[in-house]
Amino acid sequence: MTSTPILAAPRFFIFVFSLLSLLAAGPASAADYLVGEVRPLQRVVVSAEVDGVVSAYRASLGDEVEQGQLLLTLDDRDATLAVALSRAQLSLSRAEHQSQLKQLKRLQALIDKQTLAQSELDDQDRITQISAAQVQVDSQLLAQSLRQQQKNRVQAPFAGVVAARLVDNGQWVNAGDPLYELVDVRRVIVRVVMLEQDYVRLARGDQVQVTLPSLQRQIRAQVLRVSPSLLSDGRGYPVELELENPDHRIKPGFRAEVSLLPGGGQ
Repeated sequence: MTSTPILAAPRFFIFVFSLLSLLAAGPASAADYLVGEVRPLQRVVVSAEVDGVVSAYRASLGDEVEQGQLLLTLDDRDATLAVALSRAQLSLSRAEHQSQLKQLKRLQALIDKQTLAQSELDDQDRITQISAAQVQVDSQLLAQSLRQQQKNRVQAPFAGVVAARLVDNGQWVNAGDPLYELVDVRRVIVRVVMLEQDYVRLARGDQVQVTLPSLQRQIRAQVLRVSPSLLSDGRGYPVELELENPDHRIKPGFRAEVSLLPGGGQ
């Protein structure tokens, strides 16, 4: 005699009950809020422009810096010597040019007295023009040396906060190696990815409510950027808004819950 499994009937009824519950609930509705992530207004990795040894760093993790503030210096002894050599070469070329100018004026006086062939004056004029051109070349070489020397002084490209210092004193770095990570958090970006049913309810300029659970704060913000196309992975449509953050309490990486307001928040 064949026995009937005891659990078959209960499993069947559980499946039917779950299916009926889903049908009764109707189609999925838009979310009450969207989970987004706080990002800095700017995030830049400051890299070395030249090879060299780190002489001294002037800023560390968490330090606030102003635009143009010195972050780090590389050993610039070779660059300083190159600048001195360029200055000396420019002095020589200027002196030579002055000497050739004097010679040109002397020959012009002789040609006026008709005691000099025109060809000699033409030759001197050519030599004087060459010396003038050499002054211009050496001036540019000096400017190039000064610029190269300046590259040993790494400065902040904007006012912000040091998110990471990636080198130590005495470390050799190559051109292109990362030195610092700098973020601007005076304003922050909240980025959310919206599903289609939420996306069609929103437009650029609409007001939304942003909840920051970690700070227990609610802020109204305006939608600034709305992507016209779906992400390549199909997750949804990116939307961005910005929040003022003068006290820097809102940190990149914080969770942000974005709620759509009735009527688009106009």
